[in-house]
Amino acid sequence: MKKFLTLILFILISCSNGQKLEDIKNVEYKIKESTKDKDSWKGKYYFEATNRDSAKTIFDITISSLEDITLTVIEEGVKNKYSHLKAEEVDNEKIKITYDNSSDDMGVIYIKKSDNDYFISGNPIYFINPGNNEMPIQKVR
Repeated sequence: MKKFLTLILFILISCSNGQKLEDIKNVEYKIKESTKDKDSWKGKYYFEATNRDSAKTIFDITISSLEDITLTVIEEGVKNKYSHLKAEEVDNEKIKITYDNSSDDMGVIYIKKSDNDYFISGNPIYFINPGNNEMPIQKVR
């Protein structure tokens, strides 16, 4: 009887440890997937558009990580560079970048990915071409 109880205890401990091991593997997988999703944003993005008045606007964005973004905005020949920006994940497929707090919503853009395509949106984009809230952006690398 003592051997039987020892065997039962051993099986319970083994099953318990097996479940813990499975839980650990699930957590590791989720961390890897989360990291992979964040890494998928890394790259250089380029957007250029001209409004009805022939004024050109360029957004040149480099995402080293969601915690380190450099954004250059050229509007009508005036260049403004913003460094050390952070992105906020709106969801798995969309990030929000606030580059100019003094401009309210005019200093905020969104980048959305859909399969291998990327889109830029936000008030600065809308005012380039009213009626188009979202426009394609090139992921250069």
